Amino acid sequence: MRQASEQLAATGKQIEAERAHLDGEVASQRGALARCVSKNAQLYAAGQEILQAYEGLGVLDVMQARQPFAAQSRVRLEQIAQQYGDQLYQGRFDARQTSDTSAAPAPAPQ
Repeated sequence: MRQASEQLAATGKQIEAERAHLDGEVASQRGALARCVSKNAQLYAAGQEILQAYEGLGVLDVMQARQPFAAQSRVRLEQIAQQYGDQLYQGRFDARQTSDTSAAPAPAPQ
């Protein structure tokens, strides 16, 4: 009888430890999901900005960017493209950040 009681107590402790471990994993996964949702919203907003920018892009803007003597216009469009690229890069999800809930976005590649 005593042995059965000890076995039940050991099994109960093991189950409780496993439950605590799984609770930790669930909390970690919920944090990762929240970061994914946030990153998804950032990417969606960046995508909407890109679409709006292309809607406002006229034929004259495209022609100016293609002309060799219109370097200023080309540089302006390249800067805008770089800004959108940076926004998209910052919006990506990095699985390495799943354990750190307050991690800053990774720097853009050079």
